[in-house]
Amino acid sequence: MHSKYFWELHKLHHSATEMNMLTVAREHPFVVSVSVLLLALPAYIFGIHIEIIFIYSAVTGIHNLFVHSKVNIIPQWLTFILIDTKYHYLHHSSDNSHLNRNFGDLFNVWDKLFETHLKPNKDAKFNLGITENKDFNKDVYFTEIFNVFFRWLRFLGRRWIYEEAN
Repeated sequence: MHSKYFWELHKLHHSATEMNMLTVAREHPFVVSVSVLLLALPAYIFGIHIEIIFIYSAVTGIHNLFVHSKVNIIPQWLTFILIDTKYHYLHHSSDNSHLNRNFGDLFNVWDKLFETHLKPNKDAKFNLGITENKDFNKDVYFTEIFNVFFRWLRFLGRRWIYEEAN
């Protein structure tokens, strides 16, 4: 969702200026649909049992509730492999040095492998949100959902026209 093709939609999630358990659900419905498809399609292709998908979804869902909250349930000794609250707060930080960091959902091994891992200081405080926050957080959530979708379509249209011209 952080790619140039989906960022316009995913901005809605990252525009939150404070974190709580509801922040995890602050997604555009299209993003949720794409995420479900990206999980279901490989599971179907590789014949993964529905029970495994359910367990995975339940564990990551509960974990996501906590990493978007102010509660850290991950013991310090497990943070070498699991993502904790501070780690995910850094991912939501508006600081330019934190951009494109800590993408992992449950495990941080992928971030370490692809060199996007950044360990936060335990006392770090983060400014949350996105730098171009003018179109968000105006207490008109459903309007924001529609606006995000149409900005995304305009972006794709401009991108397609640009690529056709070159």
